[in-house]
Amino acid sequence: MNNLIALHKLRTFDKSFSLDVSIQRPDRYRHIDSLSNLEPIIARGGGFSYTPASFGHGSKSIDMTKFNRIGVYDHANSTILLESGVKLIDLINWAAKHKLHLPVLPGHPYITIGGCIAADAHGKNPFVDGTFADYVEEILLFHPSYGYQNLSRINNPEIFSLTCGGYGLTGIIISTKLRLLKLPSYYVKTVSTGIASLYEAIDKLTTASGMSAYSWHDATKGSNFGKGLFFSSQWDDDKIPTEFTPYLYKLNSTIKDLPFSAWNKSSTSIVNYIYNRVNCGKTTSIEYIKSCFPLINNSFYYYFYGKLGVREYQLLIQDQFIIKFIDYFYDLQKNNNFPGVMISIKKFKGNQHSLSPSGTGYMISFGAYVNKDTLCVFSKLDEMMLAFKGQPYIVKDSRLPYEIAIKSIKNYDSFRNNLIKYDPLRLLRSELSDRLKI
Repeated sequence: MNNLIALHKLRTFDKSFSLDVSIQRPDRYRHIDSLSNLEPIIARGGGFSYTPASFGHGSKSIDMTKFNRIGVYDHANSTILLESGVKLIDLINWAAKHKLHLPVLPGHPYITIGGCIAADAHGKNPFVDGTFADYVEEILLFHPSYGYQNLSRINNPEIFSLTCGGYGLTGIIISTKLRLLKLPSYYVKTVSTGIASLYEAIDKLTTASGMSAYSWHDATKGSNFGKGLFFSSQWDDDKIPTEFTPYLYKLNSTIKDLPFSAWNKSSTSIVNYIYNRVNCGKTTSIEYIKSCFPLINNSFYYYFYGKLGVREYQLLIQDQFIIKFIDYFYDLQKNNNFPGVMISIKKFKGNQHSLSPSGTGYMISFGAYVNKDTLCVFSKLDEMMLAFKGQPYIVKDSRLPYEIAIKSIKNYDSFRNNLIKYDPLRLLRSELSDRLKI
């Protein structure tokens, strides 16, 4: 019954793109075995990508959320076997119960493990922890032309590399072995400090140490632009829980979108001012698993965007260009009808050879609401990214043009050429792959 094919309207998490597509939801391996090599397909997990990477024109989406079993933990190698549809919330609850953790966690508890591999997700401190692919030891991949393939850095290393950060274009991730680390403490202590500018954030990130470090900034056009908070977290060894408490989070599907965006220059300025005043100078110690998804605790952020949705731009800027890039960023907000809500910065290190950002530098995230100048501002960010040799994190951007992608994605040419060599029929397709001509 779960394997029935049905027509559904899917949309991106940023709400900018939707499409009626055929969805198949297999719950048995024989359902995977029966997938034909005569029609395009693409895997789908939790559906929290800002870009249409799991659906597209003419492709059938294979919803892998029924493949959600947690397998055996290998104590000798510190690895856990997981099916690709396992949600992050289920993994961290299992791991914390066994005094283990995964250092790299993106921002939503319902993102699936397969989605994290496909997007080579990163967490709050990628400069120290790396990206999700760094903890992937093995992958079981299915391709209609090749069947099941076991991938690792030793076995089929080329396809393994293409799959981590390959946005599902090499096949359907069935399961994986992830390396887990010992959980140092059940509690995390976080200190928030006021900062006056984006420049000050860079200074603090350059010398920061500990579990995680990142900045949050007011992106409202005007005198408060760049003011914000610096968050630094450490494991808190002073608190010892009497028993493990699982993290419980349930999506509320009954809440309807606002018919309009509540974000504008006035509301953004007010909300950011309040957020800054409430959180500045605070020291908190909370349970580790409750600290994993900080934005979920401020769910109004997404609700305020309404039916028009959020627009986000995330890019990696190398160390030697970061100050000049920030100079231009300040000029950009002064000279445009700037739709900014927030900016966040963290140090970054990535080692992949797929479509993911690679190298070291500063990962900058810019959240915006929709007005008549939003696309113009994003186009100017494209120009700035190219001028300073930046790299986009494409899972966050549903409108990244092909002309910008080929110039800014570090491994674009090699990825595309290797993918065509591996899959000349290009059976795995999505709106993202079509738009970027991959």
